[in-house]
Amino acid sequence: MMLSLRFHGFSEEDLRRAITAIKSDLENAVEVAETTQDLSYADLYVSHFLKGADIQTPTDRLARVSKLMEEIEPAQLTARLRQIMDESGLLVVGVAADPADLPTADELAAAAAAADVGELPLIVEEVDELLAAPEPVDHIRSGSLEILEDAYEWTFPNGARVMFAPSEIARNRVELEAVSLGGWSAMEPADRALTGGLATLAVVQSGLGEISQTQLSRFLDGVVVSAKPFINETTQGVVGSAATADVETMFQLMHLLFTEPRLSDKAFAEAVDVGEIFIRLSQANPDWKAEVAYNQARYGDQFDWFNPVASQDALDGLTAESLLDRYKQRFASVDDLIVVVVGDVDRDTVERMARTYVGTLPSTGSDIFVNRRPPLPEGVLREEIELGPDSQATALELYHEVLMDINPKVEVALDVLEAILRTRLVEEVREDIGSSYVFVDLTSYLAPEQGIRSRLWASGDPERFDEIEMEVFRILNDVFAGNI
Repeated sequence: MMLSLRFHGFSEEDLRRAITAIKSDLENAVEVAETTQDLSYADLYVSHFLKGADIQTPTDRLARVSKLMEEIEPAQLTARLRQIMDESGLLVVGVAADPADLPTADELAAAAAAADVGELPLIVEEVDELLAAPEPVDHIRSGSLEILEDAYEWTFPNGARVMFAPSEIARNRVELEAVSLGGWSAMEPADRALTGGLATLAVVQSGLGEISQTQLSRFLDGVVVSAKPFINETTQGVVGSAATADVETMFQLMHLLFTEPRLSDKAFAEAVDVGEIFIRLSQANPDWKAEVAYNQARYGDQFDWFNPVASQDALDGLTAESLLDRYKQRFASVDDLIVVVVGDVDRDTVERMARTYVGTLPSTGSDIFVNRRPPLPEGVLREEIELGPDSQATALELYHEVLMDINPKVEVALDVLEAILRTRLVEEVREDIGSSYVFVDLTSYLAPEQGIRSRLWASGDPERFDEIEMEVFRILNDVFAGNI
């Protein structure tokens, strides 16, 4: 393809699409500039001083780049591509768990030498719309929500509920999360990896309905929107975001992800390839080996439900149809679907979107998650993973888990405790001993039971790792005793 592009060059259509996408991003940056958060400013300053990143205001950047784009011709872009390819040496990097799986340097060179110029693909037929808007349905209940000022809720005959809260914290930004209960826990062993991982990945890369992924990509040129499906242990749904003007497109994508997912042969092959990569990572990568070992220790006889890696036999038995069917099973019921919308948009618009794209979702029944988790292990479990002689990775991972009722006070206490632990671990382990990195995370969960899970991770010099481990436990015991 690179040789073909070098030979044939870029077209006016290629340039038009690129300009449309770039200007859309720049115009959106101007819209949201007044609500830029402190962290974004800090990241920009760091990038500017360390890497020379552009620090102009969004308005000035839009004016400058727009003027430059008006002067660009396809021939200039083609000439630039040819210059890059002429002046840059070809670099090919091969990665595999086993060196025997890699082609030799001569084989890679032969593959590059055998490449030849071909015809560019035909321009894909563009689409004018994602779907014809369904006839809106009336809600059966509606009313204000007391938990937030100006928040509102609608309930529809299919069981779906839409909750909305206006917010101008981020101007020209609207966030959406649609969640229903079930997840891979309501399916079969090994579906964590197949359904929760590979099925959603393949659907995202396949387009929607009668629209191919390429057509969808071109339709979304110049549109600031995203919508991604997820299937977790106890829930499934869609997470989306959009500029205010593109809210309807976001709702349309969400609607299609529930009603008209598709799975192309190419996306299926890529998903299987990813599954096989995960197998190799679990056999060689320290982080993956540790993740698998934790799940084996925590879930014991139920490990097949929680294994993050699909077996080769499971991958060999997959078809595009069976993988898509797994996805459809999870998105078939919306009787308990809750769609939360927050952002810079008015209530009338959200109500219209809800009636058109949420109330019209078909519901084929109801389901619920299943608690596949065995009781918490008794006592302390210790797993040691020996890596190959070539690995320099050395890390300590500590997990704690407790079942308890979760409420706002507990959530706040977790935030405070996490901040205390992070500060002490950084000062007394990373700085004093020289551990290369220390990380701590305390999270609550509400399903399948309520509880808290903590994870602490530390890496460091193998020669001093016993000292690092002892210091980590000393800090934990000190905080447990109330010495914070």
